[in-house]
Amino acid sequence: TVMSFIYPDDCDWDETTRAISLVEEDVHAHLTEEENAGLDKALKTISIFGIGLTLLLVLIWPLLTLPAGVFSKGYYTFWVIISMIWGFLAMLVMLLLPLWESKGAIIGGLTLGKVIAFEAKDRMAEREEAKLGKEDVEDVEDAVESE
Repeated sequence: TVMSFIYPDDCDWDETTRAISLVEEDVHAHLTEEENAGLDKALKTISIFGIGLTLLLVLIWPLLTLPAGVFSKGYYTFWVIISMIWGFLAMLVMLLLPLWESKGAIIGGLTLGKVIAFEAKDRMAEREEAKLGKEDVEDVEDAVESE
């Protein structure tokens, strides 16, 4: 901040804002109907599992402890072990799922981008196939290979 006061930058904000493209103008910013349907299905699945898990943890789990009354040492040990297993499995999911979801980027980094470029060409060919129809698949594959 101090350096900005000493050496101010002559910035033309009008030029800067004109250079930024709007999302509405970006052809890659819009989802296909198939992608929207997939997102709707994922939302429904996540909602069902989220509500079910909330009911399990907030209502059912505590209700299961009521018949026991005061916990004996063995019963308390059982619940502690269940809680530890639950926490360990949750930790594994939180660690492994992001790694799995970003495996393409990780492999791309390890292979210096060769694998990502290959996967991107496959994805581009699949999109073109969906748009053009199956009879034009060979033409799209030839165009992708020439790039």
